[in-house]
Amino acid sequence: MKNRQAADIVIDWLTAKSDEDLAKAARLKIEEELLLEIGDQDEGSTTHKIEDFKVVITGKVTRKVEDIDFWASLVEDLTEEQLPDRLNPVTIVETYKVSDKICRELRVRNPSLFSKIARGITTTKAKTHIKIERL
Repeated sequence: MKNRQAADIVIDWLTAKSDEDLAKAARLKIEEELLLEIGDQDEGSTTHKIEDFKVVITGKVTRKVEDIDFWASLVEDLTEEQLPDRLNPVTIVETYKVSDKICRELRVRNPSLFSKIARGITTTKAKTHIKIERL
């Protein structure tokens, strides 16, 4: 191995990278087909037993506040009792950061409040995670 030229190593790397890219594209196509067959969801995990396999599908979303003024207008009249800090899904760091965990909790505990403030949060579906184990 020490006698290999740098050019040969580069060629081997490019070949391996190309093989990796092709394998990833094939896997993503299979994942898409699997999700069409057994279903997908926006958020949360579902476990399926398929023959000798355990298949876990985990849907995820991302949330963010894009219109700060609109967000402020939604929450300005809410008291600490209505929206305690621990249940406020939005915190201000350098930008407005939205807690998915708190959004899920608020959606269950207080659906009417969540529906009000959700208008100020942009939610987009993230890539679904698939985990397959042989039983």
